[in-house]
Amino acid sequence: MQLRDYQLQAVDAVHKEWAIGHRKTLLVLPTGAGKTIVFAKVIEDEVTQGGRVLVLAHRGVLLEQAADKLAAATGLGCAVEKAEESCRGSFFSVVVGSVQTLMREKRLSTFPKNYFSTIIVDETHHVLADSYQRVLEHFEGAQVLGVTATPDRGDMRNLGTYFDSLAYEYTLPRAIKDGYLCKIEAQTIPLKLDLTGVAQQAGDFKTADLGSALDPYLHQIAEEMAICCAGRKTVVFLPLIATGKKFTDILNARGIAAVEVNGGSPDRAEILSDFSCGRYSVLCNAMLLTEGWDQPDVDCIVVLRPTKIRSLYCLDTKTEVLTQEGWKNYVEIGENVAAFDVSNGEIRFVPATGTIRRPLQADEYFCSLSGPSTDLRVTNRHRMIYDNKRHKGWKIKTAEELAKLQDGAHIPVSGQGVFNGIPLTDDEIRFIGWVMTDGSINKHNNAISITQNENSPYVENIEKCIKGCGFKYGKHIIDHNSQFHPSSKKVLWTISRGEPRGRDKHLQGWGEGKIPYYLSKDLDVSLFDMTEIQFDTMLEAIHMADGHKQNGQSWTQRSYHIGKGNKSFIERLQIMAIQRGYRANISVETANRKKPLYKLHLKKQDFAKVGSVYDGRPTWIKEPHKIENCWCVENELETLVTRRNGKVAIVGNCVRP
Repeated sequence: MQLRDYQLQAVDAVHKEWAIGHRKTLLVLPTGAGKTIVFAKVIEDEVTQGGRVLVLAHRGVLLEQAADKLAAATGLGCAVEKAEESCRGSFFSVVVGSVQTLMREKRLSTFPKNYFSTIIVDETHHVLADSYQRVLEHFEGAQVLGVTATPDRGDMRNLGTYFDSLAYEYTLPRAIKDGYLCKIEAQTIPLKLDLTGVAQQAGDFKTADLGSALDPYLHQIAEEMAICCAGRKTVVFLPLIATGKKFTDILNARGIAAVEVNGGSPDRAEILSDFSCGRYSVLCNAMLLTEGWDQPDVDCIVVLRPTKIRSLYCLDTKTEVLTQEGWKNYVEIGENVAAFDVSNGEIRFVPATGTIRRPLQADEYFCSLSGPSTDLRVTNRHRMIYDNKRHKGWKIKTAEELAKLQDGAHIPVSGQGVFNGIPLTDDEIRFIGWVMTDGSINKHNNAISITQNENSPYVENIEKCIKGCGFKYGKHIIDHNSQFHPSSKKVLWTISRGEPRGRDKHLQGWGEGKIPYYLSKDLDVSLFDMTEIQFDTMLEAIHMADGHKQNGQSWTQRSYHIGKGNKSFIERLQIMAIQRGYRANISVETANRKKPLYKLHLKKQDFAKVGSVYDGRPTWIKEPHKIENCWCVENELETLVTRRNGKVAIVGNCVRP
């Protein structure tokens, strides 16, 4: 079997970790990415070197799957250590073993401690359980590979307490982006489920209570499935076997061919085979088919097992999220979104690992706050990042908790990106700033023209910049011909694109260096790699041209207000600014104008103060509940850079509590 590129990389990474002394290493691949195929190749390599390998799992179906795929991929046979079956005396170098069997002292003591040179732990998020640890401690000299699609555990215990390293991780977004897995589309149904009588156990809803809580809604769910799941091969997950059987009967009565399977089904293999062959369109189970079951043609999953493991903290639909393609209020899994690292204040783009779009739940409402520099509207339990005036570091509270702080709070509005910089001098960067604002490019001869009022204090600045770039230029004084200022004149500089002719051949045209790669009236995205210092240099030139100036003041100006009719330019400048420590908000002026004027308001500040009841700032409003939609995006940093009505705020997102 020929492995995919990422599978080959994973195999190599595992062997490298073992070679450098990391005897216990971890491999993370999403469901459907072929983790069994990967560890089958690792096993083949180890057996070739004379090793004996144990594949350890907690379910018989996992052991059967491992044995089948090992044989298909490598031709290697397996012995079995499970219940009455024993591998002792077998000539096979690979053993698939049940942890429930091997954990027993009488069984375990029959094996020498060095019997296995390598142990593969399938579904290794269970590895911290006492049963696994008992087996692994017995064979403590063996090198261990843990394989899982879900390295995060429900009880939040860290797998890093056992494993020495993470050899390789291939994420779900990357697999989708690479085309190996299909895009996931999630849809909720308008179901008002009352869970007030459901008890909690180990931080989640108690399974026994969930079954009875679902019963009154099963007919309505069946009606919705008849619409949403028509023509799809569907698997339904329910909390209890009894609920699964009841729901199967309801579906069949509704004319939907459904079957139920559970751990005690004597004909389980036949049921799964019939479903695979298309005899049934819906397969109901009580969380049986969560690990080790392969059915590639399933194209619909219905989750009727409410959980508190992933809480839903969401934004209103008017709130946008920053992506590498700009601001969006619809994001797909795998798309890169801007997130904030609370440990160091860095903003970087990471893949979206999940998206949510749903109706507001019955016990939810929006908390909102709108002011000159802030516009927020999030669900009441949304995770908010905040600090107070003592500036001891970013912390987390829910929006409803944050709204109770009478002294208000600081929320992050910008951060620091890591940029390589662009290969231009300061004068070349200033030149680009002037051309994007007060400049133009002649369509016929490609000459650049920059104009400025003759009495402007920036005439000297422009000319110094042009000279600093080494350009040959022409300079002319022209009549403005303005009906408002008929006597005013303008200075016009012209710079040709090609090399100079005649005199001053030691100088150059603007097209001879690297400037053309970065020059666009829309602010070219190649400028996004500017360092903070380079950005400040460009911003100074832009502000001189299109900024609101307060000349003659005795104080140093700390904020900038830049206006242009070019929306793309303003939005790109905003995106650059918030990654370089600026609070950056956009307003739109339309009064008495044929076209909108977009204004960017900038201040070198990474926070905005909100919610104080003492200084007249806008305070939080707890809105009454109403039926409307909300949305959110998950990512590894558990934060989002958002914008609402042009105003930027950095908030938390949907993560495990």
